Amino acid sequence: MPRRYGGAEQPPDPLKSAIIAEEFRRARAPFEIVGQGPSMLVPTLLEHGTEAQKDRFIRDTLLGTVRWCQGYSEPGAGSDLASLRTRAVLDGGHWVVNGQKIWTSNAQDADWMFALVRTEPEKPRHDGLSYFLIDMNTPGIDVRPLRQMTGDADFNEVFLENVRVPEDSVVGRRGQDAADVRRPRDARAGTRTRRTARHPGPGHPQPPGRARGAAGRRRASRPPPAHDERARDGGGPREPGHQALLDGARLRHREARHGRRGRPRAARAGRGECPGHGHVRARLHVVARRADRRRGRQHPAQHHRRAGSRAASRFPEVGPDRARDMDFGLSDDQLLLKDTVRRYLESECPTTRVRAIMESETGHDPALWQGLADLGVAGLAIQTAHGGSGLELLELALAAEELGSACTPGPFLACAMAAAALVAGGDADTQSRWLPPLAAGQAIVTLALAEEGGVWDAARLTTRARDGRLDGRKPFVPAASIADAILVAAQDEGGPGLWLVARGAAGVDVAPLRGTDMTRRLDTVGFTATPGTKLAAGRAAIDRARDAGLVLLAADAYGGARRCLDMTVRYALSREQFGQPIGAFQGVKHQLADLATELEPALSLWWYAAHAHDHVPERAERHAALAKAHLTDLYDRATRVATELHGGIGFTWEYDLHLWFRRAVFDRSFLGDAESHRLRAADLAGW
Repeated sequence: MPRRYGGAEQPPDPLKSAIIAEEFRRARAPFEIVGQGPSMLVPTLLEHGTEAQKDRFIRDTLLGTVRWCQGYSEPGAGSDLASLRTRAVLDGGHWVVNGQKIWTSNAQDADWMFALVRTEPEKPRHDGLSYFLIDMNTPGIDVRPLRQMTGDADFNEVFLENVRVPEDSVVGRRGQDAADVRRPRDARAGTRTRRTARHPGPGHPQPPGRARGAAGRRRASRPPPAHDERARDGGGPREPGHQALLDGARLRHREARHGRRGRPRAARAGRGECPGHGHVRARLHVVARRADRRRGRQHPAQHHRRAGSRAASRFPEVGPDRARDMDFGLSDDQLLLKDTVRRYLESECPTTRVRAIMESETGHDPALWQGLADLGVAGLAIQTAHGGSGLELLELALAAEELGSACTPGPFLACAMAAAALVAGGDADTQSRWLPPLAAGQAIVTLALAEEGGVWDAARLTTRARDGRLDGRKPFVPAASIADAILVAAQDEGGPGLWLVARGAAGVDVAPLRGTDMTRRLDTVGFTATPGTKLAAGRAAIDRARDAGLVLLAADAYGGARRCLDMTVRYALSREQFGQPIGAFQGVKHQLADLATELEPALSLWWYAAHAHDHVPERAERHAALAKAHLTDLYDRATRVATELHGGIGFTWEYDLHLWFRRAVFDRSFLGDAESHRLRAADLAGW
């Protein structure tokens, strides 16, 4: 930095900079001048600005008396600056600017904006942009905050309507190549040392496998060597996504080979088309074995081996007992159940209603819950003698899948776990009192299992019961504030058990928790000498309810992950950058393909866990734990991929994706995280 602006006029020296930074950190002293002005604008002014611009802005920017925001991105033009539409027209001695900027950090506090604006519309899209300095106090500028999924608003939209900017506010030449202006030479040369490794220049050899030009094409065209993992195609199991990587290597090899024959795109399915609709594999267009239709003639053994997976009709581990067998695939009645719940939610629970419910005081809509109960959802697993359907956990989980796909708010999970506990451990009088209203949607009962510290194990209960009275504190109780009764897991002299506490009982203190997922409210419930009724078969009922909850969370996670994939596929079809849908880019479609291939086999995991719950009791606990661990991890990955591929819009409050992102956080943590369940499954398997 020149001395006239307060600098030392020394050439860039990464080693010296690192030493100075280390000493400042050691002293815990403030060091770096933060903000987009010092880091982005000042280097630009030093290289391209006029002397008047340098004198006016550099020193004050470095001192922090002038704050800046960046005006590059626009709706439909994030990293694709060639698509910028904000324009400026010269009118006398002023430019008149009209347009919109988005994702503008700290615009609400900035004094000035440096912005890229189109001034030469007749030139090619990549040309004709000028670099403006715009006073944020100029009439016609409207800054509106963009609320993020966290509820904060660090980003903004900036609307410019007939904003008059002095003619000398352009940095560099009018219509100059924007890339030259916004990446000054000094910043490229010495201040960003990490960029060198990512983008090697002259004197930096290309890393292996990255050679360009004819030599690179020749190398890519060679078949993978016999010892290379890509050349082996054994029949053993692979990690999810591994097969897609192998197929991708073959596809690159075929593309290079076809390119030598003058057909550079012959091997690419659909000419790089982005995902479409229908079956998830068909719509992605990236599975390499479908790209080369002659593969069967070239590799007949592989063609026949991969011609299609054939689902086994029985679970091999179940044994000879045919009563416990289960066919892969759903019955007509089960498909009808899913379709009925789905159509009801599409009609009665759009995301606008989801938002209204989750932002209400209680987070509960009695009319929506009553509608689901009228469909029979609330009583699916309750005996017909008590007004339910008398079905199994699988049918209830199928409904949970659709509820998760629609991000449905309400007490479904709480009531389902409580009903499982009452069916497993309640005496006749207790069942007659609570199961009929539960099935009819006229009562809400929840289960209080967790202990302080995130303990979900019935063997480590700290809430105590003495002489029929409870003392303790239960966190993470779903729907406790609206419940008519709470089933409390507690310990007495006889061991773990369940006590039923009716609404309004003495000594009950319900405190709402501020959770991430606002569609399923959690509370902390304290008990002080609270009277309760003990249920029979307490420990068995606790385990039964917990395992049912794990399966329902896995089904909810599958439905949510599937919805995130569908949303992202549709977005990849419609969102364009650089003149084509973003789904055409490998970085997008490969992630979608990987996610799709992980989701498809995960379906059978929670299906079997639900089946084992009712038919294979010796395996039920382990498979419930495995299903919950794997599906909730997959849900977390799906929401992260979806957020990434949606770009900035994905983490805004305005866009619906954050509803599923938040729900995935709940599914992952409620009843224990994935690691704890994998360890428990290993213990149950004797590993």
